[in-house]
This record gives sequence, structure tokens and C-alpha cells, in this order.
Amino acid sequence: MADSVCMASETSGLHELKSGELQIDSTVDAECLRLVWRGRSAAPDPSAVLIPYFEQVLDVAHRSGTRLEMHFQGLDYFNSSTIAALIDAIRLGAEHRVPMVMIYKESIRWQRMSFDALRMFTREHDFQLRGV
Repeated sequence: MADSVCMASETSGLHELKSGELQIDSTVDAECLRLVWRGRSAAPDPSAVLIPYFEQVLDVAHRSGTRLEMHFQGLDYFNSSTIAALIDAIRLGAEHRVPMVMIYKESIRWQRMSFDALRMFTREHDFQLRGV
């Protein structure tokens, strides 16, 4: 996987996801499918919305032969239930054979701590964490 952040410029055909205060925008190019998270993910069961979306996104990434990058730098908050959904996304990415990178803002304490909890998955899947 390349170390540079994917700067996608074309729409992927995926719709943006809006659920409560959470919005995820998607773009795709030849290098990667990029998801940009904004707002807050505070739903009691975000998996109900996120897992079907991740399955669609991973299918598009697999078919186009691109990696998936999730950008959390603009996210204001997510709860522990969202972390569980992200773990599911990592496992789904491995099943679909889609390399995945999650990019977070290292200077924001809650983001750093939350993503450090996911670090153990970098050993067993084609998955990277990157603090910026």
C-alpha cells in the first residue's frame, strides 16, 4: 500500500451516508475509494446502518481493485458501538481482500485512544492505521 493519502477526485457511484448526526462522503479514483467521516456517530446501534454501507463500499473497492481509506479527521465523536462496527469493517475488508487504511487526527485525544484500540488488527489483516 502506498503511504500517501489518497486524494480521490471522481464520485464512486456510492451515495453519501447520512444517519443522525453522522455523514460519510465517498469518492473513488484508480488508487482508492475514500470515505470521509463528519459529524458524530452516537447511535446506540450504528452497525445496523454502517455494516450494509461497508459491504457496499467494499464490494465497489474489490471490483475496482482499489484500497479503502477511511478519514476520521473531521469527525467530532464516535461511541464504543461505532468501534465495534469498525472492527466488523476490518474483518469484512479482509474477507473481500480489500486493503484498508484508517486515518485519524493524532492530536485529538479521543481519536488517538480509540484508534490505538484497533492497532491489534494491523497484524492479522491488510489494515493500517495512520495518525496525522
